[in-house]
Amino acid sequence: MTMRTISATCAGLGTLALATALATPAVADSAPAGSPASARAAATIVVDGDDSPIRADIDQVKIGHRSDRIKVKVLFDDLVRSPLRRSQGVSIFFDTDPSTPTPEYRLGGGLNSGTDYALHSIESWRDQGRRVHNCDYRGRLDWDQDTVTYKVDPACFDDVPQFAMAVKAGEWTKKAGTRIDWLLGARTLTAPIPVQ
Repeated sequence: MTMRTISATCAGLGTLALATALATPAVADSAPAGSPASARAAATIVVDGDDSPIRADIDQVKIGHRSDRIKVKVLFDDLVRSPLRRSQGVSIFFDTDPSTPTPEYRLGGGLNSGTDYALHSIESWRDQGRRVHNCDYRGRLDWDQDTVTYKVDPACFDDVPQFAMAVKAGEWTKKAGTRIDWLLGARTLTAPIPVQ
């Protein structure tokens, strides 16, 4: 086995471990609750701050919530383009039914070059989910600005009048394994956000 094969294998195992960790909740998370959301003119900003040692630490999330588009932009400490030494990923959970205790959708994927993203319909925080195919959504990574931006057609969520969100980022390294950061704390949803 060559060094290139070993490096690729390690990177692949890291990505697999990270994807598994992001799809299931962390057992414990020491992140303190961030500041409350501030809303104005169909945009909400939720600040999380520097509360995790990982480079994929979530700094803030900006949510644009117009009737024709839901836009979620996540700012991190330091996104890394190459997954060879550090695999990074994100999951954005959408709670569209306040009568149930868990979110109904998860959107996200890898944050490194060559990774993909997808929207899944889920039944619990731990559910791997079923991929949603009947609506439009897209994502864009910007390693220079340390951001990922997703745009989702509200029809993906059956045009609900409001939703709440939780965001989970993860990072895998060979030395530290997988570490997690949550926006506002583990499995903590934002206040309801209206679709205007």
